[in-house]
Amino acid sequence: MRISYDKSLQMKGLCISLICLHNLTHLVYRIKECEFAFYPKRVEQIFSLQSVEPWDVFALFFSFWGWYGVPIFMFFSGYGLVMKHERKGVPIHFKHYFARNYVKLMLLMIIPWALCFQTLFKPRAILQLTYTINIFMPDGIIPGVFWYFGLTLQFYVLYVFFYRHRDVKWLLGVSAAMLALDFLFTMFAKTYLHLCFRHNSPFWLPVFLMGVWFARGGCDSRFMLLMERHRAVFIIVWLLLWAISSVVRVLWVFSPLFFVLLMLSIFHDRRSDVVEEERSAARPSRAGMVGKALAWMGAISSGIFVCHPVVRMYAESAIKGGGDRVLVTVIYFAGAVLAAALYTPLYKKALPVVLRWLKLDKVT
Repeated sequence: MRISYDKSLQMKGLCISLICLHNLTHLVYRIKECEFAFYPKRVEQIFSLQSVEPWDVFALFFSFWGWYGVPIFMFFSGYGLVMKHERKGVPIHFKHYFARNYVKLMLLMIIPWALCFQTLFKPRAILQLTYTINIFMPDGIIPGVFWYFGLTLQFYVLYVFFYRHRDVKWLLGVSAAMLALDFLFTMFAKTYLHLCFRHNSPFWLPVFLMGVWFARGGCDSRFMLLMERHRAVFIIVWLLLWAISSVVRVLWVFSPLFFVLLMLSIFHDRRSDVVEEERSAARPSRAGMVGKALAWMGAISSGIFVCHPVVRMYAESAIKGGGDRVLVTVIYFAGAVLAAALYTPLYKKALPVVLRWLKLDKVT
């Protein structure tokens, strides 16, 4: 079984909404997130709030917890690569595979990045265009959210190893080793080395490899069957574990995994997989209005990701300049979605043309 197409889009739609709203609110709200390191003072600020207005509830949630939408896309990176290269049997010839994926990322990024970067003549531009800035200048990425491009390219490269070494022991061993190392770093004060690791693939491999495991049969495992039989119970369990681990230092490294499990317990349903297999791809889903809206946003999630930093520049200035926070946030979110709705189709039309021009159109 696999995750149904509709459900995967809904998960992406929900999570890109979290990311989009997080990336504005964490710039304009006083409490920040613990994404790249655990900051005890930030957690203390949450529990020291004395008066809470509606804006505080909204901004606190998205500023501190909104970034957890990111691990879902890491999960789907691993899941999607397995579905393409192992389930569908598309072979990997490294040079072609690497070049094709690099071009896909670059074509998606280049225009929004240039608008945010504003000049291509800064020395670090070459680092960002080669996606090596994550390694050499993780705190110098413009816009900061584009650290994910370098991470994704690293995932593509590392997947080749797991493509050739498919024993589940590799998935478990590497994940355990990275979690243990991340835990050790977390238990001490934040260091620049820790930030470097968290801006690159090592400490995110457990989430990525969970997607690989899921696509290779984990979705049919006894564990997933148990989750589906007791869905309501597991939703509560994963929600509590995620909430607690996000603010408790000794559990923090597990919080992205708990969030992914929470999303799977909510969205994954083997019965919907069967329906999806039997239904023609062209036939519309019977999902409710919310489900359809999330699926639509999931379909343009890559566009939302690259367009929202451009819109965010103006929204941040408007809020810090005294503009109404709620109104600006609503306009920002709507503007990012509208820009993505225009940008994504253009990208999808341009991509095959560029790949064909570069003689990379053959899928390998």
